[in-house]
Amino acid sequence: MDSVHQPDFTLDETDRQDRRSASQRHTVGSGIRRERIRQGLTLGQLADPVRLSVSALSQIERGANDPSLAALGRIADALRVPMFQFFLEPEPPSIVVRRAERRRITYSDGPAAYVLVSPQIARSFEVVTCDVGPGEATTDGLSNHKSEEFVLVLEGRLTITVGGDTYNLDEGDTILISPNVRHMIQNVGSQAARLLAVLSPPS
Repeated sequence: MDSVHQPDFTLDETDRQDRRSASQRHTVGSGIRRERIRQGLTLGQLADPVRLSVSALSQIERGANDPSLAALGRIADALRVPMFQFFLEPEPPSIVVRRAERRRITYSDGPAAYVLVSPQIARSFEVVTCDVGPGEATTDGLSNHKSEEFVLVLEGRLTITVGGDTYNLDEGDTILISPNVRHMIQNVGSQAARLLAVLSPPS
């Protein structure tokens, strides 16, 4: 992931992306470690139910490796917390999220990047936005989660498969996806698209 560069006093875009990625890995790992310790669990006690070796879990907590979306989901389920909680720094709760303070979240095995726009995600819902480029999808194939999901197309056009049905949604259209139903959101057009999703409970 990291690129080799000659010493310089400026950062090009690759440097910025690498630093953001490293910072995110550290945040995610720190969040997992913080919650594990809060619940009084050892690395071994958490590693077993999430099907990771102690070494692999330790590397994730230290920010040495990215967790996959599937692994992160298993860790969240084992700790009984929303997945996005791991991306947040410990700080006093606020009811306001400034545009510049929104958190951008990506996964090692997922093509899309999500932006968390709601505060205090440990409550009953979370709100995210996602940019979906031409030919891209929010997940690699059909997937499901335990949350009820409401999707609003903010820009462009999206093709959303829910169960065995496929829907074409234009700007301003919405769809409701029930919990545990396999689905996929795709942009099969030539223009970029953006969506807003509300998930309850937080995923």
